[in-house]
Amino acid sequence: MGLTGIILTVTLQLHPVETAYMTVDTERAADLDDLLARLAATDHRHRYSVAWIDLLARGGALGRAVLTRGDHAPLDALPAGSRARHRPLAFRPSRLPAPPPMLPEGLLTRRTVGWFNELWYRKAPHARAGELQPLAAFFHPLDGVPPTGTGSTAAAASCSTSSSSDTATRTPCAGSSPGSPSAAARPSSPS
Repeated sequence: MGLTGIILTVTLQLHPVETAYMTVDTERAADLDDLLARLAATDHRHRYSVAWIDLLARGGALGRAVLTRGDHAPLDALPAGSRARHRPLAFRPSRLPAPPPMLPEGLLTRRTVGWFNELWYRKAPHARAGELQPLAAFFHPLDGVPPTGTGSTAAAASCSTSSSSDTATRTPCAGSSPGSPSAAARPSSPS
């Protein structure tokens, strides 16, 4: 059911792909103005673009970002003799090991998130072009984070919504109560 009622027909146009990989260009933007200028100047060259924006940075770094753009990799972009070349459409999403069952309360604070943002920005290359990445790494980078349990672990690890055919669950953001404005959730991708 859609927001406007029951959807009776749908028309899809699929884009053919040769591999389960993306050719990815990544670069840092110094601030929000720099990011928007980069998007305006070169975004038309790529099928997909996404930007991670640091909203906790201050001063001249406000809105600094990691801009990632990609296109579906053709078969000839895969290394000869590699497992990917032999099975180019094999989809192998990965998941990190599960976190410990209990994480300390108050782990996500403005300071710790600021540290994370600093590390995330600095680990990104100033500019890198043509990197091969699996589809899941490009489209769903947070899906590599393992599922969490209940209590403080869930609150500290992520704010997410997951659903199956019969149920939907919501994990509140750290420091929020269910239903509060800061308890916003991002849709998770279907597996």
